[in-house]
Amino acid sequence: MTRSGCRLLASASIALSVAGAAVPAGAADLQIVVDRRGETIELYIATRADRFVSTFALPAEELTDAAGTVDFDALRLGTWDIGDVMFDRVVTTLDATPVDFEAMSLMVHPIADALLMSTPLEGIIAIGVCSVETPATQPTLDALQGYAGYIAYVDDSDGVLALQLPATGRGALDVSIADFEDQRLIDRYTLTVADGEGIVIPGTQPAQAVLAAIANPMMFVLGGLALGSAMVVRARKSPTG
Repeated sequence: MTRSGCRLLASASIALSVAGAAVPAGAADLQIVVDRRGETIELYIATRADRFVSTFALPAEELTDAAGTVDFDALRLGTWDIGDVMFDRVVTTLDATPVDFEAMSLMVHPIADALLMSTPLEGIIAIGVCSVETPATQPTLDALQGYAGYIAYVDDSDGVLALQLPATGRGALDVSIADFEDQRLIDRYTLTVADGEGIVIPGTQPAQAVLAAIANPMMFVLGGLALGSAMVVRARKSPTG
């Protein structure tokens, strides 16, 4: 676990975003839990592991061998570097200002042993607890559920958080976003997000700020320019499996 991943959170579940069309709860292809904690923001992401490739443009070879299967034992050595690669093409901003997220951990589980991930506490458990043995037969990505955790250090975590996903040629994606602030439930949404569309999470900000974030595509361009200049100090270790 990381410096932030060891703390326990007694939180209720919620999700919120304003980009895309609302769809019924429980039908999400991708889950994102946001945990705002004063000067930190944590993101916990859950989806089928092959969507790490199709949604985030993560090179498949980061997780698979030449045969296209996943070596569980190799992943147990630490996976934050894979998580960083997964976010290389995701542009993130807070109140239209670029913000850099560093990976805490990335984990995979057989889909039959998938973990709940609807609160920050469940997110910490999902990215930090190895609850399954190495499979007798190495699985392919489409047989696995993936989890990833990220943290950013900011002046004030209260703000409009926007994530611009890369255009990968995938179809529309149903995304559930849970937004927490100091263990306080904000709201719950599940959205349909088109290929390359941005996700905007308002937090407690006024509606005018949310509309400005949606209407200003330049913030994603500026955020992309800033990603390459960030210096990240890593003191992390997180097993996977």
